[in-house]
Amino acid sequence: MRFGVRIIDRLYISFLAILLIPSLVIGVVSYHAAQKQVKSDLRSAANSSLYLFNQTLTDFFESRQQDVNNLVLSLGSQRISAGNGLETNSVTALLANFASTHPGFLHVYVGTNNGYFIQRPYVTMPSGYNPKQRPWYQQAMAKAGQVVVTDPYRDASTGHMVVTLAKSLPGNQGVVGADITLSDLMQMVKQVQLPGGGFLTLFTSTGSVIADSELTSGAHLNMAQSGLKSVMNGSQGAFVENVAGQSRDVLYQTNPLTGWRLAAVIPQRGYTVAAVPIRNTTLWTLAISTLLGVVLIYLIIRSITKPLGILVATARSIGQGDLNVQAKVSSHDEVGLLAQALNEMSASLRNLAQNVNSTAQQVAAASQELAAGSEQTVQSVQHVADLMQELSSGSATQQQGSEQASLAMQQMAAGIQSVADSATTVAENATGMTEQAQRGNDRMVTAVRSMEAMSVSVNASAQQVDTLAQRSQRIEEMSMVITEIAAQTNLLALNAAIEAARAGAEGRGFAVVASEVRKLAQQSADSAKSITQVVTEITADVEHLVLSAQSVQQGVSATVQTIHESAADFSGIVSTSHQIATEIQGVSVAMEQMSATSEQVSATVSEISNIATHSAEQVQNVAAAAEQQMSAMEEVSASAGALSELAEHLNSLVGQFKL
Repeated sequence: MRFGVRIIDRLYISFLAILLIPSLVIGVVSYHAAQKQVKSDLRSAANSSLYLFNQTLTDFFESRQQDVNNLVLSLGSQRISAGNGLETNSVTALLANFASTHPGFLHVYVGTNNGYFIQRPYVTMPSGYNPKQRPWYQQAMAKAGQVVVTDPYRDASTGHMVVTLAKSLPGNQGVVGADITLSDLMQMVKQVQLPGGGFLTLFTSTGSVIADSELTSGAHLNMAQSGLKSVMNGSQGAFVENVAGQSRDVLYQTNPLTGWRLAAVIPQRGYTVAAVPIRNTTLWTLAISTLLGVVLIYLIIRSITKPLGILVATARSIGQGDLNVQAKVSSHDEVGLLAQALNEMSASLRNLAQNVNSTAQQVAAASQELAAGSEQTVQSVQHVADLMQELSSGSATQQQGSEQASLAMQQMAAGIQSVADSATTVAENATGMTEQAQRGNDRMVTAVRSMEAMSVSVNASAQQVDTLAQRSQRIEEMSMVITEIAAQTNLLALNAAIEAARAGAEGRGFAVVASEVRKLAQQSADSAKSITQVVTEITADVEHLVLSAQSVQQGVSATVQTIHESAADFSGIVSTSHQIATEIQGVSVAMEQMSATSEQVSATVSEISNIATHSAEQVQNVAAAAEQQMSAMEEVSASAGALSELAEHLNSLVGQFKL
């Protein structure tokens, strides 16, 4: 009957728990740590991109401001008036030359304090156009001597959205202006690639949109939003906004030259998308490791349960009386020692059963001889009685009867001696059987020692699991290093792209940046090698863990099998030993009775011999002696029958074993 959970089931549960629990914990912790690191890296990369673009925007406007300053210096010696045609032609030539050499400007123009307006390339202005009423003119006059950058507005001549760099002329006789289309700024913004599906937006301090992937240029932001309030009040920072049910991180900075705000908008779902490759790699690693572990666990448990099945079948055969069976287990571990002990026990029991069987046959033969002698003695005594009735026929006949009685007594004495020898042999065999049972008990002590080995193996497995967790921590640290290097590589690549864009054909700066990129790539390769080495160490620790678990199972299986099977076998041996001891005691008692009876018969035969000499005087005494002899012989016959039954019972007990 089977009780509770099988050992093999407990083995599978234990091994799978040892395999899966650490792997799942490490995988989940590593994935969440990697996801947090990815988020931090993406935000860091976005901040870096934002900083680089801010610097690029500053450089862009500084160069344009310098161009405007140079133009103002060129026009500073000219007097611009509607009535001075020569000077006006000179100003127009300067503007035309400047426009042709600076294609980055849409228009270059001068507006005077008397409302005169000159623009190149020439475009017909609307009727009634007065430059003094335009924002660029008013802002430049308000900050005389400084180059001002206006908010975006729609150009009156072309209808394009532009921003103007403007500066007043010496003596405040007018203002020089240069338009930059927002399409140029938008193109600069689009060139910035943010990670995680993010995008860059650019707007003025008054909330007027310059470049945005969701809003049109010139649109005005809702300044009532709490996030935009913090952007307008601070120089840099970050906040979270919710648009159409989706959360987005907004990182912002302020351009120190223009006062414009630059913001990097990153959808939070982009962090999850960026971490998907890490999650997939983790899941595949766990799946492959689990599959290999399950196969290894199956092979280990199979190597344990197969020899145990052989031992169980062998023990059952021995319990059913087949002492010829042998446990064929070739391993040299605890299971092999148990199989060897079981085979030795089977051999000892087989030798004991053979000795008992031989002794029982000798007892049976002796009892048969004793019974035959008893019958012959009874016949002799009966014959003596008949002779007493025929005493008158002569003393010769009486003498012959005495001789026959003496011969019968000699045969009976020989039978009794044979039975006594057989009883002695049986007693010696019983003693040997007791010694064999004691040796079997000693082997059970060996099985208990296997439990101690199991404790040592469990401690070793726990230490290996701790080592595996520490190595996994090292993997996480090296992954962080690789991620930081990748972020720096991205920044350098972006810087190289910007430098190349600015330099045009003379992109010598790109070579320096490319060299730095290669150095960082080499660092990434070195970190990858370190990760590979640590993964190798983790694999070795897992193998040690499997070996320790195997040792645990071998100790447990050996102990449990030894205790259960040996206890059942020794119970049967003790029971059989008690039965044999009881039968031997019965034989001993019967032999004592037969010895006493033999003495009595011997005395009677002597008396008959004397009576044969004095037959005439002792007829009555002979008759009485004959009756006494008859009674004694009946007792001898009864004892012989009991001895024969004991011998048959002993044969039946031994016959249960297959020798």
